[in-house]
Formats: sequence, C-alpha cells, structure tokens
Amino acid sequence: MPPFVLRLVWGAAADALGLQVAQLAGIALICIGLLCWFSRSATDPRPGLATLLVYNGLVALFFLYVGVSGHGGVLLWPVVVAHGILTVLYLQALRSL
Repeated sequence: MPPFVLRLVWGAAADALGLQVAQLAGIALICIGLLCWFSRSATDPRPGLATLLVYNGLVALFFLYVGVSGHGGVLLWPVVVAHGILTVLYLQALRSL
C-alpha cells in the first residue's frame, strides 16, 4: 500500500504498522488456505463465497479492534462498514444457494 493510504486507514506511518499489516496478511493467508481446502469442485460457488464471508468478517473484526483500541485514521471506520456490508452480502448469497 502506498504510505498515503496507510496513513488514511491506520493513522500511522508504515514503520509503526508492521505487526498490524502482518496480522491482516495472516488473515488473508488463512482464508486462502480455507479456499484451497474446501474447494473440491470448480463449478460449486459455495466454497469461494464461504471463504470471502470468513475473510471479510475477520477483516471487519480486525479493523474494529484496531479502531476500538484507539488507533486508526479517517478511513478506518468506512473500511469497517464496507467489510461488514460485504460480510452480510456474502452471507445472503450463501443462504440463497
């Protein structure tokens, strides 16, 4: 991410964000692993939707934690809301299958 975006979302410089960026990358890697584990058929959309549901839910919770702990920039709460909305949309998509 460019330093400008990092400052807007996290409210700090890239040097101070190493741990949080690593945690976010860990969430993404866990979700990629889930997708590989559960994806048995290329035609079934449920594993992909479930993985995106888990990813967006965990990212929303992670950024919520960052915000509640007193860190974050001006775009932190819109990011939390966006991932929360995506989580709800993926949940509805899974229920409709």
